[in-house]
Parts: sequence; structure tokens; C-alpha cells
Amino acid sequence: MKSTIGKIWFGAVCLLLTPFAALAALPPKLGIQPLFPDFIVFSGDDQWHAGYTLILTNYTKTQLQISSVSVRGLVDQTEVYSQTYTTADLTTMFSSVKGDYETPQEPKLGPGESGVLYFFLDFTSLNNIPQTVENSFQVTNESGKSVTITIAPLQRQTAAPEVVNAPLQGSGWWTPNGPSNDSVHRRTLIVINGELSNTEKFAVDWVKLGQNGATFSGDPLNNASYFAYNQNVVAATGGRIIKVRNDVADNTPTQYPNPNDLEVETLPGNHI
Repeated sequence: MKSTIGKIWFGAVCLLLTPFAALAALPPKLGIQPLFPDFIVFSGDDQWHAGYTLILTNYTKTQLQISSVSVRGLVDQTEVYSQTYTTADLTTMFSSVKGDYETPQEPKLGPGESGVLYFFLDFTSLNNIPQTVENSFQVTNESGKSVTITIAPLQRQTAAPEVVNAPLQGSGWWTPNGPSNDSVHRRTLIVINGELSNTEKFAVDWVKLGQNGATFSGDPLNNASYFAYNQNVVAATGGRIIKVRNDVADNTPTQYPNPNDLEVETLPGNHI
């Protein structure tokens, strides 16, 4: 009787331990969620572009690597666009949510980690811009187990495009970080009241270049030294002014403000 009980108990222990010992051999479980359900098409640099962002979450106890991503663009089930991104390509598109998103990173996620993939598709004409985009991921875990994960197609946004002009007059204006996949604004994710957003994806910073080829002359820590200082700002499109703020102290150029001094209400700075 004692021997029988011992065998039963030993068998129970084996049943409990086996799944944990085999975790590394299980297929990778990677959650993939678009930040927005559709993608936006826009023009710039004499081309058409489509941008979208995918949030990735590792739901396993082992490290996962995104080996490749295949993108297919369709119009009425006809393929009009195709692109495959290798691991090397993905290093310029991937960012861990806890890492420096301006630095190229290997597309790897540790247990329970999340990351972001930024896609920026280029098109030569309107004729080959897809209505839907399909994404297929090749994902590999530490034991070499690999699976293909295909998410639901993303839909092209059908709203009429907003057309805006530069809000500045005169010559010498330049924007060093317009919409692109390596723009600091494109990579900035903001969480307010528990909601994740990518509200800066089309933001640009304007600077004015002087005859010296620089943005300033004199003391670089003085706002008045910059050629863009005290210039008129004009409406970028027709509209109605609904809010004006002009009581936020100016930052010192090239100096980051103290994070303790930042609040949600003052982050936009002075604005119209």
C-alpha cells in the first residue's frame, strides 16, 4: 500500500513539472495589436506614403525574436504591393517600449516584454496604394521553434485628406525631421489617462537658416540668437481660433527642461 501511494504521488509531481520543463519547446505566443485599426495615406517628397504602428507583446517565459515580416498590399484581392523585412531591416523599425527608440535595436522581446514596430511604406503613384495591408510575422523562440503569425488586414482610412500649408513666411525655413520612419516625432508614444496614442506622428519642427548656414548667430543659449525667433506665424489652413496660451516660460535652447516642472497642461507650451 505504501509503495502504491508513493507511485501515485510521484506521478502527480511529474504531471506538474513536465509543462514547465517543456515551456521553451512550446510555439511562440506573440500578441500583435495595431495602435490604430487603419492606416493613413499621405504625400511628401514627391511620393505617396502609408504609415502604421504595431504593438508587440511576448506572452511566454522565453525570449522571442521576430525573424522577418512580410507585407502585402491589396486592392480588391489583387496584390499591388509586396515587401519583406529581414531581421536587419527590422532593427531600424523596432523599439522596445523601455528602450531608446532613436537607437536601432534587435527585434527581440524578453518574457513579458512589449515592443513597437513602425511601418512606413512608399509608393510611386496613387495607382499602387492598397486598400488593405496584410502583415505576416516569422517568430522564433530560444529553442529554435518558429511559427508564422498573420494578423487581420489593416484598412486604408477613407476620410478626405487634410491639406495644410506651411505656417511661415519668407525664405530660409527648413524642417529637419518631417514625417519619416526615423523621425523623433514618429517614434514618440504618449500615454494619458491610460490611453496610448501616437499623436505626434505628423509633427514637424521648423527652423530658419541664416546666411551663415546655421540656425542662430551669437549665444546659443539665448532664444533671440535664433533666426526663427520673433517671426510671424500664419494660419496653415482656414479655421477658427478656439484656444490661445502665452504664459508658459520659454525653454532655454538646447537645454531639456526639468521633468519635475512638466505637467500635462504645460507640455504643449505656448500655442494657438
